[in-house]
Amino acid sequence: MNDVLVIDDFLDQSELNQINDHLIDKVPWIFVDDTGISKGRYRTLGHSRQLDKCELIDPEINLIIKVQEFNDLNPDIFDEKFDFHTIYYNAIRYGDKFKYHTDGTGPTFLIYCNKDWRWWYGGGTKIKGYGTVKPKPGRLVIFPGNIKHKPCPMSFLTQTHARFSIALQSNKTTTP
Repeated sequence: MNDVLVIDDFLDQSELNQINDHLIDKVPWIFVDDTGISKGRYRTLGHSRQLDKCELIDPEINLIIKVQEFNDLNPDIFDEKFDFHTIYYNAIRYGDKFKYHTDGTGPTFLIYCNKDWRWWYGGGTKIKGYGTVKPKPGRLVIFPGNIKHKPCPMSFLTQTHARFSIALQSNKTTTP
């Protein structure tokens, strides 16, 4: 995979409702920097889970199954096999600052999870060499995880909102 794919309505309203309930009630948000570690000058709310070291919960299982079904229905998109290694929850807020980072050697599946979003809120994802993808409820963005990317600043109009997203990060599989 060498391109950026944007798929609208990947999640329907009931799936967004389920994920939002999970994001608001169950995710143990902590301050992390762009590397997922609680250090550094610029930190935002996030939470990561290493998939080989934790027991998955229903919303995560459902999301991974849905992404795998998408992959099965579109076998020509990915030129190499990959395994998910991390699920990363993001709560991007007004005033947060970001540096470019990468996610892994396989594709990243970024899903915008807000039930409602206005274009003037900002908070897109800037992908080097591609441009900026705007958030939209239920939108899936797939891009090579080794391409540098970062969240864009949020508008001052969002001081009471956060832009929620979930990134499924992967590495290329080393075995055939």
